[in-house]
Formats: sequence, C-alpha cells, structure tokens
Amino acid sequence: MTEMVMSKEDIIQEMEDLMYKEPKCDFEHIWNCTIDKCTEIIETGGKEDTSSE
Repeated sequence: MTEMVMSKEDIIQEMEDLMYKEPKCDFEHIWNCTIDKCTEIIETGGKEDTSSE
C-alpha cells in the first residue's frame, strides 16, 4: 500500500522510538504527544510543563 497513513505496526514502532527518547511520551498519551512536544521537553531538560494543561 502506498498510503500516507501509517500502519499499526509503524505507529507502534514510532511510539516505542519516542518512549526510548522521552519516557513521558507513554502509550496512553502518545496520541497527544507530538514529536515537537517531546523535543521541547528534552530541550528544556525534562521539566514538566503543566501550564498548557
């Protein structure tokens, strides 16, 4: 298939990759945790930003 939509396996792999890089991006919240957000968390030294909640 040549779709833009990722397969379930690809999504799971992406989630696992993000989990290794940033533990805060867990399976429950991965759908709301974009790469930009994870990168931002890493760049700020892992401080949790709860002001946007």
